[in-house]
Amino acid sequence: MTETMRTEQNVPVAEMTFDHRQEIVYLQFLNEKHAEIKEELQEYIKSKTYRQAKGSGCLTGMDLHLDKDAPAALEKAYEFLQECLFGVCVNFSSGIYPNLPLWGPGMEYSPLLFELDRFRISESWGITYHPGEGVVTHCHFPYILSFSYNIHIPEGSAPLLIDGAHGASHEIEAQEGVATFFLGSRFHKVRPNDQDGLGRMCLVGNIGYAVDEQKSRPLVMPEQKWEKQNYDHKRTGGGAHRISKETLERVITIAEMD
Repeated sequence: MTETMRTEQNVPVAEMTFDHRQEIVYLQFLNEKHAEIKEELQEYIKSKTYRQAKGSGCLTGMDLHLDKDAPAALEKAYEFLQECLFGVCVNFSSGIYPNLPLWGPGMEYSPLLFELDRFRISESWGITYHPGEGVVTHCHFPYILSFSYNIHIPEGSAPLLIDGAHGASHEIEAQEGVATFFLGSRFHKVRPNDQDGLGRMCLVGNIGYAVDEQKSRPLVMPEQKWEKQNYDHKRTGGGAHRISKETLERVITIAEMD
């Protein structure tokens, strides 16, 4: 009896190698109804902005998604992001294939081994840039996904730069009404020297995955003490484990790549 050969994105599983799959660095979606919510979103973000980012942009608080007094425009923006979630999950979990470059509505997809309703917006904030302002290189680890939704993009707005393989970077042109999704562990930045426009404004956020507490186990148990001195960058021993020789050699190899 011949066993039915399993496939993933039309590639036989038994013949799969990493060569046929490419990593997705970011995904973008256009909100065709952005003009209907833009002005109200702008006024709301302006009213909530009060502090400086790591760099020089201006920020709101980190919990806009919990604001019960937020305008209808913000809820519509989150609804748009929710509509993007399925495509984000299918593509990030599958990768890109030569015979199926990118999944879209109406296409077949591999069964999802997770539940969409467990994804949650964990943090969300507004950020505004004026000429010569930006944010330093950073990432949003430990969150799974991050998004940046462009509310107002005046002429001269700086692109978003996201890191790629071996030191490469992806320059993402700022387009109004477009949401960009990327893995929370991806380093990214906005260079101050690229920012000439007045009032470049985005709605940014981090997405987590709610685990079933009955089926999970914490790595740091409540009864254990988290001793910071054992985990800081000046490790001298104590409770911190040493990095393996193999890992150190791999890090050095990567750092020496052209």
